[in-house]
This record gives sequence, C-alpha cells and structure tokens, in this order.
Amino acid sequence: MVEFTKTTGPLTEQELAEFENSLPVVLPSDYRRFLQTYDGGRPKPRAFSFYEDDNGSSIHSFYGIKQDEYRDIRDAIETYKGRIPERFLPIAYDEGGNRICLSLYGDDRGYVYFWDHELEADETQGFTPETTNNLTLISKSFTDFLNSLREVGL
Repeated sequence: MVEFTKTTGPLTEQELAEFENSLPVVLPSDYRRFLQTYDGGRPKPRAFSFYEDDNGSSIHSFYGIKQDEYRDIRDAIETYKGRIPERFLPIAYDEGGNRICLSLYGDDRGYVYFWDHELEADETQGFTPETTNNLTLISKSFTDFLNSLREVGL
C-alpha cells in the first residue's frame, strides 16, 4: 500500500474538471481518482522498475494541481512543452531530474513512461522534440504503476 506525504488533496470535481478542460483531455480514470484523493505528493514506497526490465528509478514527488511551484503540474507542462511529446503528461519526477509521464491518447492511453532527460531530443543529432527515443515503458496503467512501487534497494 502506497502512502503519500506533502499532499494537498482532496480536489473538488470542479478543480479537476477545470484542469482537464485546460489540457483539453479527459484523464484516465485511475489517475483522475489519484488526483482527486491526493493531488500529488511524495510516495512511500517510491522505487520502481521499467516494464519487463530490472532497471528503474525512484520517485521524488508526484505533481499536483494545488502544489507549490516545484510540484505544480501546470508548471511542469509549460516547462517541458516542446521537449516531451504533447500526448504525454508529466505526472512525477525522480531524484535525477527525469520525468514520469502518462500517455493521454493513442493505443497506449493510460500507460506510464520514464522520460530520460539525458537522452532528450538533440537537434544537432537529427532528433526532433517529438521523438520518443528517450521514453521507456514502466507500466500499462497508473494503478499498476502505483501497485509496483517498492522500497528503494529491494
């Protein structure tokens, strides 16, 4: 069971609807419930592995709608606009400055990905900002992602 600290939840339905309208997209229902309940925060446990891989990382914090400037999801969207492909929503970040992203549409809607900033698009190498070369699948749903979190070092 994941516990969260530094959370500002719960969100009202109106706050969540206003956020969705600003995207504009309907969020996957499991992620929507998470925002309604916690509105971001720091998870415990916090470590994760990539899908079918032993490599992974650990979450520093999840973004929220009413969080401070460092954990505000709207600031993250603006900061990574043109760097993270549009269909991915940055929902958290790890200790190394990488982002955890949620796919908002397409065949992988609701999947959770790791966005590695060290492999970010580099126009001098012929990559465009819309590349997904630096995205690694973590989980096929937000719920599965939360359920997979474990203590660091295990």
